[in-house]
Amino acid sequence: MIDNDQRSWPDVTGGFDDTPHATPGTYSVDSYWQRPVWTPDNHDGDLPERSSFVESMDSCSSPGGVVLEDKTQQQYVNARFLVVNEQAGPTTMTKGVPGGYAKSPQGAVVAAMNQTGYGLPAQGDEIGEEIDRALWSSSKRVAEDRDFFKLPLDEEGMAYSRPTTVAAAHGYRLVTCSPRVMVVEVLYKAAEQGAGIPAEHTVARVPLIWTDGDWKADFSGSADEQQARTTASEEGFTQVSYQ
Repeated sequence: MIDNDQRSWPDVTGGFDDTPHATPGTYSVDSYWQRPVWTPDNHDGDLPERSSFVESMDSCSSPGGVVLEDKTQQQYVNARFLVVNEQAGPTTMTKGVPGGYAKSPQGAVVAAMNQTGYGLPAQGDEIGEEIDRALWSSSKRVAEDRDFFKLPLDEEGMAYSRPTTVAAAHGYRLVTCSPRVMVVEVLYKAAEQGAGIPAEHTVARVPLIWTDGDWKADFSGSADEQQARTTASEEGFTQVSYQ
């Protein structure tokens, strides 16, 4: 719920155990991939100051590509994994919705990862409702999902609704890189199937427009139908290293 002071959100179905992430100011690991998870001291995340950013779009044309420099963390916030980079953001949290990203390709990359992971739509809790309004209002597909799940829930249902927790993204790839428009593909790896069966990874495509001093997703037109696809290959994606 908005303005809650919890640090653990038990899953009554037993599908997700968040007790390792319940102590502020400590590290743990995510359940399958065993990557570092920071439980922040600040309930809404230990976020960087935007005044420390060097904001530039120059790395769009860099031979080395767009790299997330300095520390990148997945932080356990509001029963979700939030990606935080010291040079890219986010720098603000408004009713549980992250924002205030750097005007840089890296800022767009982190915004895209939080859009599709922390910001997974149609979750039903109070913060999920704020996320849908702030991040997904341009998506007809999300509107259809909300109708299917009969959202918004009533007050009691919303209070007891626990979001699906998605571990932070594994990689990213730039489709478009320009001063005002970024299109970022975000890779979420699937577990190996065994017996020679290739894993089907999920790729989320997020178009972002620099609007009112921030990167904001826009799924109008054909972008809505290109939101997600699967792939058996990780080729072309830059791996994210969490610290």
